[in-house]
Amino acid sequence: MRMDGVSLPDCAYGLKSMPGQSDQVVEGDPLPEGRTTLAEEFAHHLDTGDPLHPTLDLAMNVEIMAILDAGQRSAASGKIELVEDTVWNSG
Repeated sequence: MRMDGVSLPDCAYGLKSMPGQSDQVVEGDPLPEGRTTLAEEFAHHLDTGDPLHPTLDLAMNVEIMAILDAGQRSAASGKIELVEDTVWNSG
């Protein structure tokens, strides 16, 4: 979904299946009416004080980036790589 070059993720995700199985599409929940772009969502947040959509949450995005980083390092090294994050490295 796009508006002025800024977009929120679409709500459908393609999943690759195991060999011999067909790929599938998983439909997510639709974004709220009038809040389908980053600008609309942010304006709604400022107007109402409602929390931002979870995909715009800083803490969630930092955790996702740590997970993606570990995945990239694992792909490069061929080994299990730890997520460098206090949530995943507690204990």
